[in-house]
Amino acid sequence: MVLRYSFQGFDSKSMVRVVGRDLPISRKSSYELAKAIRGKSLPKVFKLLEDIISLKRPIPYTRYNRDVSHKPGMAAARYPVKSAKYVLKLLKNLQGSARTKGFDLQKLIIIHAAVQQGSKRRRGGRKVGLIGKNAHFEIVAMEKND
Repeated sequence: MVLRYSFQGFDSKSMVRVVGRDLPISRKSSYELAKAIRGKSLPKVFKLLEDIISLKRPIPYTRYNRDVSHKPGMAAARYPVKSAKYVLKLLKNLQGSARTKGFDLQKLIIIHAAVQQGSKRRRGGRKVGLIGKNAHFEIVAMEKND
């Protein structure tokens, strides 16, 4: 099976990418998380994800914000802890790939973060059972030239 990426125009000499397939995380919370990390440098994203996991900093919800409560200093927001943990693992893989290619980790910028709905997973229950949450998470980073 060939892995396909939604990012077009990938240059293997100046970019690094990672993808997580069928992660057991919510697509909607992952979408908001991807929107929050896009365009940020790698050290800032690591700090942001650590703050989310420790419930210090919420992520603003702009699209999937129905019945989402307000947080201090912002409108609808939540702490997508489970999604943040899985994205943190992906970013550590991305960091390892960048180190292998010889990139400066302090200059890496996330230029693409995308989420797609994963395959349906049946779990538990009688007869049909419940459908589990699944999502694909894709991250592409590039070294910023000053």
